[in-house]
Amino acid sequence: MIKEIVIRISKGSILILCLVLTNCKDSNKKLKETTVVSNIEKTLNFNLESAIADCQTQLERAVPKLTDLTKHPRFIEKEDTDWHQVPNDKLMWTSGFYPGILWYAYDVTGDNKWKKEAIKRTEVFEDFKNITEHHDIGFMMFPAYGNGFKIGDKKEYKDILLTSANSLATRFNPNVGTIKSWSNKMHPRWKQHITIIDNMLNLELLFWSAKNGGNPYIMIWL
Repeated sequence: MIKEIVIRISKGSILILCLVLTNCKDSNKKLKETTVVSNIEKTLNFNLESAIADCQTQLERAVPKLTDLTKHPRFIEKEDTDWHQVPNDKLMWTSGFYPGILWYAYDVTGDNKWKKEAIKRTEVFEDFKNITEHHDIGFMMFPAYGNGFKIGDKKEYKDILLTSANSLATRFNPNVGTIKSWSNKMHPRWKQHITIIDNMLNLELLFWSAKNGGNPYIMIWL
C-alpha cells in the first residue's frame, strides 16, 4: 500500500499523499490506487488530470521565455506575469527546482519535449556537485540530477549525485550528529554549529547515495 502511495507522488499532489497517510489506519486493508485517488478527488473536488494539464499549459507558456541557461526562474512578483530569473550561482539554493519540475512533467505526460528541456536545464550546473560551503547542495542537485537519474534513465548522472553526496557529507559533525547548515564565512553571525529544518530536505540525497554505491558510513551517521 505504501509503495502504491509513493508511486502516486510523482503523479500529482503531495496533499493527496498526506490525506491518504492520515486515513490509512488499517494497514491490512488493500485498496487499489485508482480507488484511493478517486475517493480523495471526490472529497476535495480535485481533478488530477486537469491539474496536470494546467501545469503543462503553464510550462508551455514559460519555457519559450526562459532561454538564458545562465539563469533559472525563481519567483513571479504579484504585479507581473513572467518569472523573475536569477543567476545559477553556487549560493543560489533554488537552482535545482525548475529542472526538477521539468522532469516531473516528463514523468506524468511521457512527452519527450519535457525530457529534452529538463536535460538542458539540468546539465548547466554540474560543477555544483563540488559545493561544500553550505547544506543546500542536497536540494540543488537531487531534484535535477536525481529525477534525471530516476525518471529520465540518465545513468551517467549517478557519479554526479555520488560526488554531490560526498560534498554534503563533509559538513557532518559527529560531535553534534547533524550536518552544519552554513559556514561561518558565509554567515559570520553564527559562531556555533547550526542546523536548520531545511536540512531535512538534504537527507534524500544522502539516503540515495548510501543505497547506490556511495559512502556506506552515511547510513551509520543517519
